This record gives sequence, C-alpha cells and structure tokens, in this order.
Amino acid sequence: WLKIFVGWGRADLLRNFKVAPSSPCSPKMAISKDRCCGIGMLTIACISGAIFIYAAVKFAEYTPLYMPISCLIIDQARSFASDTVESITTRSCHNPNSYSLELDNREPGKSYVLLENNTLVPLGGYHFNYAKLGAKSTHNVTTVMSAPISEAVKYGTWKMIRFISQVKIKTRGDVTLFGVRVGSWMPKDEFCGVEVRLEAPKTYGPIVCGSNWEELVIPSWNATPAAMELHMDPHTLQQKAEQKNAALGTILGASGVMILWSLTVAIRHLCCRRTSGSLKMKGRGVGETSKLSSVPESTSADARIENEQV
Repeated sequence: WLKIFVGWGRADLLRNFKVAPSSPCSPKMAISKDRCCGIGMLTIACISGAIFIYAAVKFAEYTPLYMPISCLIIDQARSFASDTVESITTRSCHNPNSYSLELDNREPGKSYVLLENNTLVPLGGYHFNYAKLGAKSTHNVTTVMSAPISEAVKYGTWKMIRFISQVKIKTRGDVTLFGVRVGSWMPKDEFCGVEVRLEAPKTYGPIVCGSNWEELVIPSWNATPAAMELHMDPHTLQQKAEQKNAALGTILGASGVMILWSLTVAIRHLCCRRTSGSLKMKGRGVGETSKLSSVPESTSADARIENEQV
C-alpha cells in the first residue's frame, strides 16, 4: 500500500512534465497478493474441515437419536399418612444415550386394581418424581403410588393382586451442538402393570408397559425379573430425528462445498498465478533491457546534432 501511495504521488508531481510514471503494482506485489490470498483460502479450508469433522462425529454420536432407558426395581417401601398409604418404589435406571435426559411428572397419574374379570377399579394416584440421568450413566428413579387406607385394607387380604398405573411423564434430552444445548420436552403417556404377591415375603413381579392397558400381558409375580424399558412416542421421535438429520446434513454439505471451493482457489493462487507471474517478470526484464540498450544511441545522436547546430 505504501508503494501504491508513492506511485500516485509521483503521478501527481510528474503530470505537468508529461512524464509517464512507473506502474505502482509490480509483478512481485502481484505474486505476494496471490500468496496471501492462497494462504487465506487454505485457512478457510482448514476451518471448514474442522466443522465437517465435528458435524460428522455428532451425526454418528446421535444416531439413533434415542435408545430406550432400562429400569430395574431395587427397593420398595410403604409410608402411612392420616388416611392414605403410599407405596414408594425405587428403580435403578440406565441411560444408554450420549446425552443427558430429564424425567418429570407431567400431571398426576392414576393407579388401578385389575380384577379377574379384566375390569379396572380405581385405587388412588400415581406420581413420578423428577430425575436427571447423565449420558451413559445409571441413576435411581422413584415413583409413588398412593391409595386410601380403606381401599388398601379392602384388597390387603388377597394373596395376590395386579396393579395398573397410568403414567403421565415428560422427558427432555439436551443435545449439544457447537457448544449450544438444544432440547425440548416430549410427553409420554403409557400404562404399566405389575403382579404383587401380598403374602410374606412380599414380592413384585416384572413390570410391563404399553400404550393401552388392554394389551398388557402382566407376568406372574414369580417370573424372572426383567428390566422395564421407557420408550418414546414413535411419531414424535421420528420428527426429532428428521430435524437432527436436516440440521447436521446441511452443515456437512455446506462445509464440504467450502472445503472444495477454498482448496481450488488456493491452488490457483499459490501455483498457477506464481508461474504466470514469473513468466511476466522475465518478459518485462527482456523488454526493459532492449529499451535501455536503445536509449543511449538516440540520445547521443540528438546531442551531436545540437552540438553541430551550436
């Protein structure tokens, strides 16, 4: 820029003397500009490559978007209030996903007793306590089923009883992209059933869940314990997966195009322009040499003519 400024200044000073100023942009300056532009394009290509690799890693990490949480009963207890009995169940739940999950009660659920004639009798309420499961970790989750003491005593003389609980919870998964946490609450409604042996020792059978209580096949209380899996609504999960694929796919496509474009421009500036610039410098040197060799002859001839005239 200093050379260009000086060149413009020389043009202003020599305009009155009818002397053509030299060009402010030399081939060396053109080559240095091409080098700077090429280095800048290489920098853009490196940044785009890093973004491409990051998006590819996140795409693989979040595919599939959700894997079911599995829970096993590890403890059960009872507590009595003035006219209510509560059955508190603690489950050990494992989150196999690569992001944390929050579970919370969306609204109070209901608990029922399933009679032998396949009818439901309302028993009380069902509550799911808030829990946060870290990525690929195991935490305890507590649920509370409450019922009036009169109803509990009514069914307490039975040897065996089957409970069905209406679960109304919401889940939130926090996905991190470029340091920004992105997540939303998703509702989850289902029915869970379990068979309980009321005679000592009191034993809970495996818990099964489904979207409709009529479709539940409740295992016997002495069946082999199995983990209860928490599934998400397939339609909602499909929408979230499509949004994830669209966002990361756009980033992958845009960064890939930027890598190819910046590398192409960098190669042209660092290789092709340098070769053409060196050829121009050689041609200019030959032309200036011929001009310098011819100038002294014409100048000496004019001088001799002036001397003879004097």
